[in-house]
Amino acid sequence: FKRSDLLEQFKTKADLIVANLPYIPTEELTKLDSSVIKWEPIVALDGGANGLNQINKLLKDSVNKITPCGRIMLEVWHNHRQRQLPSSIGLNYMLLKDQNGRTRFVIAAPN
Repeated sequence: FKRSDLLEQFKTKADLIVANLPYIPTEELTKLDSSVIKWEPIVALDGGANGLNQINKLLKDSVNKITPCGRIMLEVWHNHRQRQLPSSIGLNYMLLKDQNGRTRFVIAAPN
């Protein structure tokens, strides 16, 4: 196990990268339930204009940090779509739904 700010601490390749990055689009923050805003620091929620600032950075950086059979697992905003994830970087994406039928998870694997 390795704790890191994105992939800064990774000197070797990993079999599994799991991250809980900020994924809520900035404009959606004001619409969140007050219980979320009360307990979570804004930096843990605000994913930038489209909610994918940190996620897309991690995915791009992970291409050289994941083993050929490795996986990257992330939670995403329910409105995120596969076409919003970085393409042509050598990763395949699978989007999974939560128990309410909303797209909420991404599993990325090298091509």
